[in-house]
Amino acid sequence: MRCVVINLPVARERREAIGREFAKVGLDYEIWRAVDGSRLTEEELGSADNETRHRLGYDAMDHPALACLLSHTAALRSLADSEDEMIAVFEDDAILHPDVAGVLAALEEQPEGFDVVKLQRSPDCRRAYFPVRPLGPGHTIGRLRFHDFGCYGYVITRGAARRILERFPRPVFEIDWIVPRYWENGLERIYYLDPPPVVFHNDALPSYIEPQRAAAGAAVRARRRRHPGFACRKLYGHFLGEVRKRRGFRILRMMDREGRDSGEEGRLAKLMFKESGTINERGVSLPP
Repeated sequence: MRCVVINLPVARERREAIGREFAKVGLDYEIWRAVDGSRLTEEELGSADNETRHRLGYDAMDHPALACLLSHTAALRSLADSEDEMIAVFEDDAILHPDVAGVLAALEEQPEGFDVVKLQRSPDCRRAYFPVRPLGPGHTIGRLRFHDFGCYGYVITRGAARRILERFPRPVFEIDWIVPRYWENGLERIYYLDPPPVVFHNDALPSYIEPQRAAAGAAVRARRRRHPGFACRKLYGHFLGEVRKRRGFRILRMMDREGRDSGEEGRLAKLMFKESGTINERGVSLPP
């Protein structure tokens, strides 16, 4: 399987660290040049749907998050335009478990069996896990109630990459939100591993985006204090999203119990994208 590592050219220490990780597990990889959040062009700055973010009660997407989003979507676009059935995407601060090579090999043998498989799990994630089927020796893939954030290790199929790019031509949210949120992207087969995970987050490496993100966050909090209406819109949008998330998960679990693994935009998509008045054309819950 093709393995892509997203890395800034200036982040040499992180590039060397991830190189050691791949050498340890015996996998080949390629470096995907990340977008630099401190050097965004006007076109790149306009690529996020900040109008919808404001309506939802969020401030404009900060530059580090936008750069991360653009880096991932560029990798997804390369998959969508290729003949590859799937790719594994890693961020450069990942730590790889020895099982990762076997997991990737097992996934490569069932390209029609999933849309996305998250290789990581947040350390503090305590969500219930529901197995769907075995994956090679020692692992199963299944669902979390309801999802887990983070995109530092995942496998995605070409069809799923195309659907995400079509669904979000101007994304509203960050990549950590876009990939796992089935109730907005319409993907019915977003799975997780058990035992988890085979990819861990390396907190010891220096970050090239957190200082920018901290400064942006302070400015956002100051603006929200001056405009309390933001909080009301955010709360209402969150409520609508929670309703769709829970209804969607019940549909997915029913499909699992019935043995339905269509890979088509079926019952979930009808729920997510046909309820007029609650979502926009990108599947995002909107207040009136």
